[in-house]
Amino acid sequence: MQEWKYTAVAVDASKGRHLVSKASIKAGQVLGVEAASLAVPSTETRCARCLAESKASRCSRCKHVFYCSQTCQRKDWNDHKLECALIAALADPTPGLASNLRTIRQVARVMPLLQHDSIQSLVSNRDHSEDAAISAFGSSALLIASALAKLPESSPFTHFKSIDPDTLVNVMCKLACNAVGIVDVKDQIDCGVGLYPSLIALVNHSCVPNCAVTFESGSHAARLVALKDIEMGEDISVSYVDSAEPWMTRHGDLKRRYFFTCTCSLCKRQKMEENAAKRESQKSAIATIEKLEMVLSSQQDVESIAPKLLQLQLQQYPPLSPHILKTRQKLYNLALEKQLWLLALTVSRDMMPAMLDLYPQNSPNIGLQYLAMTRLSMLVIETGAVKPRELLGWVEKALGVLNMTLGREHPLTQEACEKRDEVYAMFRLG
Repeated sequence: MQEWKYTAVAVDASKGRHLVSKASIKAGQVLGVEAASLAVPSTETRCARCLAESKASRCSRCKHVFYCSQTCQRKDWNDHKLECALIAALADPTPGLASNLRTIRQVARVMPLLQHDSIQSLVSNRDHSEDAAISAFGSSALLIASALAKLPESSPFTHFKSIDPDTLVNVMCKLACNAVGIVDVKDQIDCGVGLYPSLIALVNHSCVPNCAVTFESGSHAARLVALKDIEMGEDISVSYVDSAEPWMTRHGDLKRRYFFTCTCSLCKRQKMEENAAKRESQKSAIATIEKLEMVLSSQQDVESIAPKLLQLQLQQYPPLSPHILKTRQKLYNLALEKQLWLLALTVSRDMMPAMLDLYPQNSPNIGLQYLAMTRLSMLVIETGAVKPRELLGWVEKALGVLNMTLGREHPLTQEACEKRDEVYAMFRLG
């Protein structure tokens, strides 16, 4: 098992295996950078090696894995060989191949590593998994087993034929609760899923984390970076879910995928706030809000529903409630889509107090929002909607957070640096 300079593995009856700090750590310190043991793109339109959006080259044998270039295809061959053999063994008419393809690819890429201590020691939580999930994994396992059985004796992978379907189900359970979404460096959207068993998979959850996982520019290596000062012996934590989601949403997601209930300070506070909002006298108003929230979540008629919903929410919830933030995010996205830059900036300003309340001060989400506000401000600068010093404050906050969490060479950090220089030149500030 790989050792890391700033963290040590601890075992606790209630927390399981988790990481604690071996020394005092300052905000911005990178605790470790871990290469992915496996990485699989979120869609077939992404390169299997670098995860970039591209279908320039396709594997001529399996015909299901794409690359952005011949260079990426050559570099990926060692990781793709078993995956390729299994997919090729399952001809396209095979029932269930399309729906199980992503799972098959993940398992195929981790199978050569199954004897590694870091993989063997991962929890599977199989005993907690729902029957429907185990049944789905079982179907995928049978497909993989049938593909292995079809491999010729001359194949270099015949030794994998001894792996039984039940073992494959355990592997899928481990992937389900230990793999993480890989975020595209430029667009900051999920572009794939990766397994980081030696460091990232050992970090426990908190909705009020002291660390964040970001990804290296030019690769999908994961960085674990401190968001605040951490004392020696303190638990290392990241948020497995979006801390800006309402408490019940986070509670459900954590219970369904990771099988625990979070009792952090944010969860306790928001649970009390939601219980207070749902008192008997307010049941009718809350029912209306929940109905509108459901309609809004399906992206229906955002323009007319969001303002009405926001008005009702402001009467029922505290002003920093994640319910209100979520509605404002819908309005914000609508304004961006319609290129209503001034409206987008106004809504973004309204969103920031709640974001600062729900995310750690140095969260990448905070830096990205300040950068977005900077971009919008420069589009409407001639309207006088933003004062020069206010704009400078936003871009400097963006630069500070992104430099700390994403690194100096990250494209978004570089953009924030360029925007700051533009603001200085535009207003001759100094």
